[in-house]
Amino acid sequence: MTPKFDMMTSRIMEGRHDESKYAGRLYTLVDQKFFNSAKRYIISNDSSITPKVAEQEPVDQYNPKPNGLWYALGDGWANWLLIEEPSWTGRYVFEIELDYAKMLCISPPADIKGLGWKATMDFPEFAAKYAEPNKLFKGSRSPHVSLSLYTRMGYANNWEMVSKDFSGVENYFMSNNFGPWAVESGCVWNPDAVKSIRMVMDMETMPEAKNRFDFGAGNDT
Repeated sequence: MTPKFDMMTSRIMEGRHDESKYAGRLYTLVDQKFFNSAKRYIISNDSSITPKVAEQEPVDQYNPKPNGLWYALGDGWANWLLIEEPSWTGRYVFEIELDYAKMLCISPPADIKGLGWKATMDFPEFAAKYAEPNKLFKGSRSPHVSLSLYTRMGYANNWEMVSKDFSGVENYFMSNNFGPWAVESGCVWNPDAVKSIRMVMDMETMPEAKNRFDFGAGNDT
């Protein structure tokens, strides 16, 4: 009977696993389906979170993503941490509830589109309205420019302009063309879009396994 480890397990065990004792516990939460796919979560080392106004950087800076309070849908960020950077795993899990009527949603699927957003836009529509030439990089763009220019950072999102129209953004356009936006997630820069934030797990209170990196993976028969 040999333990069957998936990608998350092997990445945690490949050399970075001692940097956060909470990575193994987070794996347990994901494995036990702790995260509700319809809810939004924050994973942090802070024991409390107070939303604050976040100013946006000028458009001529390297700013593919906005400043603010970040969250992810379901276990999206948890999975990313476990696969890519387990050392970043924080101690606390929070659930955040939002006022969608103050927010923009980019390229939402059908079940998300009907949540009552202030506006929804497909990515080309968003880029045409809010992307501008990035002065730090050569090149120019028009609303019809190839999306591959995002990869080369030929233009940047004007988050300062977006922030004047909305209190936050949630994005479902998963592509390297949109800069380093790792998972389906959102960012709030104005606290008026936050209804509540509550801690739903302190991973310090979770029991230690006999072996922290024996995550209860299945066995070969």
